[in-house]
Amino acid sequence: MNKKFFIFILSVVFLSVVSAAVSEYNYFKLGELDANTNLIETATSVSGVTIKGFICSDSACSGSLGDLWGGELYAPGNGLNLVYPTTLQSSYGYGFYLYKDGYVPYWVKGVTWYGTGIVPTVNRYPAKKQNCIADISIKDFSEKAGSLSFDVEVEAPIVDKSGSMYLPSEVSSHMKTLVDIDVEIKDDKGKVIWSDSDSKTVDYSGSERVSFSTNLAHGDYTLIASSSSGNEAQCLAYTVDSDDVTFNVYDNDKDDDGYSEDVDCDDLDASVWQLLSGYVDSDFDSYGVNPGVDVCSGASLPSGYSVNNNDCDDNDANVWQFLSGYRDFDGDGKSAGPAESVCSGASLPSGFEGVDDKDCDDNDISVWQLLKGYFDGDGDDYGVDPEVDVCSGASLFGSYASVSWDCDDGNYNVNPGVLEVCGDGVDNDCDGYIDEGCNSVPSVFASGNPLSGIFPLVVSFSCQGTGGDGNLEYSWDFDNGDMSDVQNPTYTYLYAGDFSAECTVSDEDGDKVSASVDVKVGMQSLEIVEVVCFDEVIEGHNQSCSVYVEDSLSAGAGGVNVDIFYSDGSDFGSCLTDGISGACGVKDLQGVVGAFEIYAVASKAGYFSDDSKSLKFGYDVLKEKYDIINLAVYSDSNFSDEDYDFFRGEGLFVKFGVEDMFGSSVSADLISNVSLVSSVAGGRVVLERVDKVGNYYYYKLIPVPVTHDFIGDSTVFAFVFDLVESAGGQEEVSLIIRNNVPVIFPSIPSQDVDEGNDISLNLSLYESDVEDSGDDLQWEVVSFESGVDVNVVGKSLFIDGKDDGKWEVVLRLFDLDGDYDEQVLSVDVEDDSDDDPDCSPNWDCSIWNVCYGGFEERICIDSEGCGSSSGKPLETRSCSDSIFGTNSEDVISFDASSVDEDGFSIWLMLIGILLLLILLILLLLFLLRGR
Repeated sequence: MNKKFFIFILSVVFLSVVSAAVSEYNYFKLGELDANTNLIETATSVSGVTIKGFICSDSACSGSLGDLWGGELYAPGNGLNLVYPTTLQSSYGYGFYLYKDGYVPYWVKGVTWYGTGIVPTVNRYPAKKQNCIADISIKDFSEKAGSLSFDVEVEAPIVDKSGSMYLPSEVSSHMKTLVDIDVEIKDDKGKVIWSDSDSKTVDYSGSERVSFSTNLAHGDYTLIASSSSGNEAQCLAYTVDSDDVTFNVYDNDKDDDGYSEDVDCDDLDASVWQLLSGYVDSDFDSYGVNPGVDVCSGASLPSGYSVNNNDCDDNDANVWQFLSGYRDFDGDGKSAGPAESVCSGASLPSGFEGVDDKDCDDNDISVWQLLKGYFDGDGDDYGVDPEVDVCSGASLFGSYASVSWDCDDGNYNVNPGVLEVCGDGVDNDCDGYIDEGCNSVPSVFASGNPLSGIFPLVVSFSCQGTGGDGNLEYSWDFDNGDMSDVQNPTYTYLYAGDFSAECTVSDEDGDKVSASVDVKVGMQSLEIVEVVCFDEVIEGHNQSCSVYVEDSLSAGAGGVNVDIFYSDGSDFGSCLTDGISGACGVKDLQGVVGAFEIYAVASKAGYFSDDSKSLKFGYDVLKEKYDIINLAVYSDSNFSDEDYDFFRGEGLFVKFGVEDMFGSSVSADLISNVSLVSSVAGGRVVLERVDKVGNYYYYKLIPVPVTHDFIGDSTVFAFVFDLVESAGGQEEVSLIIRNNVPVIFPSIPSQDVDEGNDISLNLSLYESDVEDSGDDLQWEVVSFESGVDVNVVGKSLFIDGKDDGKWEVVLRLFDLDGDYDEQVLSVDVEDDSDDDPDCSPNWDCSIWNVCYGGFEERICIDSEGCGSSSGKPLETRSCSDSIFGTNSEDVISFDASSVDEDGFSIWLMLIGILLLLILLILLLLFLLRGR
């Protein structure tokens, strides 16, 4: 009994639901199309609408993979839903048409959904156009001897906005409109003397033509064609469009040019009426050629004809007449005879000259005239008799000189322009005397070590000159634009090539000799030392890979082009390595589930590429099961201050939630991972998990690494995994990582220096930076005033006092990233003439501080207070660190300088202790006296 009752209740509920769905079948509303074919929704109901749905074959939905459904159609509310029995067969979604006779179909394409069942709600507005206008125009109008013919073209009043979307055959007949066409002819009194009509069904956005013809008597007429859409149910209203042509019918002057057809050479063209004699002008340069022809013309010959027949080349508008000229075969602007008649324009063409220049060799552009000269066998610019004519350019060339007087034309070093060389038994200057003047020419010897290697190649050069007159001067040319005037320089070649370094020695009377050293600098090789990516990523999200490249010196190679490929050779992406870290990062969207492998190739101009493909990285792309929501980055451990701009060394905190693909929270503790990746410099680091509350995960990174592979545009990647189902979720968010600017700290105190003296200062005591230290921090003098001379060598600042007064020096401290801090240093240059010459200073000095940067310092006080020396100078000496202690050398400077606050504090403390001891003694004496 209970079982039957239960079945009865279920049946009632089922029939109620079915009945409710059926009562809402074909629940549609009317849409109206405005003048721009935009849909305006109304509340007017429309019944009897048919729907056609299909599976899209591509993103444009231009083809069908089959009908999508054969199920129910209902409207549960303001939207239309479709119930279908199968799952989606294409990732491009589906399309559908809603159509009914007398309505403009409604179409939608690319609709997608998750799973099976009810598709997302779609609109339901088959439409009618508010006002239809079918544009009309008269085409191909022709009237001959009263016989009239013409076409009327009408355009559809409704625009097809479906584009390339697939159009089923059962829908295509609904995407047409009916246009009525009326034509009539009125005489000059406005009376209709002829009319006709027709109708055309026109595709949306299309056009159709209708042909008409009739015969008319002589007279003046107006042809009017008009269109209307009164019989088209898809139009709520219409506006008539029309076009007209005014014409006349006369047998004796059809073109109304005032010339009857018995004399008019073309009575259908009012621009011509008479035959004129002319010549064809094919190149339209106003010069024609034979034979003469009669041309139907107006007042003058038309374009393409000329009154003369003088054109020498009627296929080239640039030439038309013969001019006399002389050929210039070599193009040097100098010609040689004989004269020729040349087809020309206003002037002779290129390769011809108007006068005969008598070019002595018109096949050589470098010569054109005869010059007087003397044969110069040794090339020293002095020749020997006899004088000859030489075909030359602007001056004599090659083996000829403009003067003779060479007494030995087989020896370059013997001629009237050289100095006499002592002791060689030769008349060097050709003056008829041997060894007069006794000029001593120096000799030179040059060497280098090493003479081959890869760049950067450091070469120690040596050069030694002997002989010559007076002191010798040295100069080096390193064959790459760099020079040096050091006798034995050390030079670094920064790129590959073959170089001939030349040392030139000069003596006091101008004699110069040179010797060269050949240096072969080879290219470095690039090596990809690491390729690293995420082991698992999720479909539809990015994989991020970092590539680290080193040069032949095992240093990070910057400016290297890195190309990453999949194992099948297809492109993953490319990047340019950072100049400090030698690394970079690349992201690529992963669209397919599966196992993949990538490799990298590195190349840079001047280096041997690494295309060995020896390093590979394999990873898996898992299907998407979870949605990571509200991924955010914070700068505080309370996860309250959202921030996406960090400096290296700061703390970074990440929070995100997890939901399934239907928007429900996932509280299960999934395998999770959060990583920070720098795409600019290739850095990668995994964050530490802090907590999990509900479906939210909390991570931290303390600190952001202070290494140089973290800088610029970076990405936080968050993952959760279900490894049993090989699925998971992924999300990413972008942020910026910045370099910390170096700081000059503590501030460099003002300095005192005696006029004419110098002091030095250890700048390493005043530099501070989060990322860099030691040689990675560099000092630079930006500017200094005229009263001092300032230079920085390494970490040492040298100040030379030139003029009495207070002067400013601007210093900058740079880090590896090129950021800097700046300080204006005050320098007081004192005139030491104010010192008491009879005063002898008594120096009390603190202990030497710790050796740093090759220097150690101590503070000294002159207890005698002698003049300007009564300040607190800084004493500095060079030193070297070792495991046995500090090895110090002689003091290298001792001048009035800045106050070292720590050293001065020591002396104040010692004075305080001394005063305390005196008080204790006095107290003890007082107590003893009391006894």
